[in-house]
Amino acid sequence: MLLASEAAMENWLSRAKQTAQLRLMELANGVQSGIYGEWWDRIVSQAEGGEFKRHGSTAVIDICGALGYKYSIWSYLYDSACYKGIQGKVIAATNDASIDRIVLYIDSPGGDHQGCPETGETIWQARQTGKEVVAFVDPEAASAGYWMASQADKIYCMGSGWVGSLGSQVLLYSMSRMYAESGIDIEVLRAGISPDKNLGHPYEPLSDAAREERQGWVDKAGNMFVEAVSRGRGVDRAKVLDRFGQGRMFFADDATERGMIDGVSTWDVVLGDGSKKDDKPGYSRNARRQSNSRFRKWDSLGVR
Repeated sequence: MLLASEAAMENWLSRAKQTAQLRLMELANGVQSGIYGEWWDRIVSQAEGGEFKRHGSTAVIDICGALGYKYSIWSYLYDSACYKGIQGKVIAATNDASIDRIVLYIDSPGGDHQGCPETGETIWQARQTGKEVVAFVDPEAASAGYWMASQADKIYCMGSGWVGSLGSQVLLYSMSRMYAESGIDIEVLRAGISPDKNLGHPYEPLSDAAREERQGWVDKAGNMFVEAVSRGRGVDRAKVLDRFGQGRMFFADDATERGMIDGVSTWDVVLGDGSKKDDKPGYSRNARRQSNSRFRKWDSLGVR
C-alpha cells in the first residue's frame, strides 16, 4: 500500500537519475573490491542509525526520496531515507541536551505506509519536549512526505515547491484475460482453511471481495493520515478534508493560503545560524538572492 504521489514521484525520479548512475558505479566498485558485505553493512548502519547533522544547536535530518521502512539497495541507489533511520535520528536529537531545534529537510514524493505512522508519531513526540521542530520543503513533500512535515511545529517551502497528495492507494489488477486469450489456463488453489488468502491475485478475474478488502486497507490508512495531519496542523478533521486537497498537490502559495504550510522561505533563512528561532522565518529580498541549494550550505558546514 502506497502513500505516494505519482506526479511527485515522476518529478523526483527525474532528479534522482544522476545520483543513481553514480551509486551504480560505487556499487560495482564495492563488489569488485570484495568488501561488499562490510561496506554495505556500514551504509545500512549509518542510514538506519541515530547520527544526524549538526549546525550549532540545530539538528538537521533529511527526509528524502521514496520512503520505505528499512534501508534497501533501492534506497541507496536513489539516495532515499528510510523510516527506521528518520526515527532513530529524531529520537537521538530529541535526547541530546545540546540540541534545542530540529529541522527536517524534506524532498520526498512519499512512500510506503508501513513505518510512516510511527515515524510521524516520533516527530510529534519531539515537539512535546519543547524543542522547536521545523520542516523545510525543497522542492516537494507529497503524501508520506507531507505526513512527516505536518508533524512539525511549522512548515516552510521554497517558492516553486509543492505539497499535498493526502491519502493512500493500492493497485488491484488482473492478467487473467490476457492469459486466457493466449490459451493459457491458470488456477489458484487455496487451502480450505484460507479461502480468502491472496484475494485479488493477478492470475484471477477481479472480484468484489478483493475490491472490498483493498478498499478497507486504503480507507484505514487514509483516515490515519487525516487524523495525523489534523493533529499536527492544529485544525479539525473537517478542514483537512475540505481545504487540504483530498489527494491533490498544491504549489507553495496555494498551500499557504489553504493552511497546509506556514509560508514560503529559503533553506538559508530557515536554517539560520543554528539557534532556536522565536520568530517566523521570512522570505526577504536578501533571502531571494541566496542560493536555495542545500549542497552549497552543506559544503560550508563541512558535513556533506
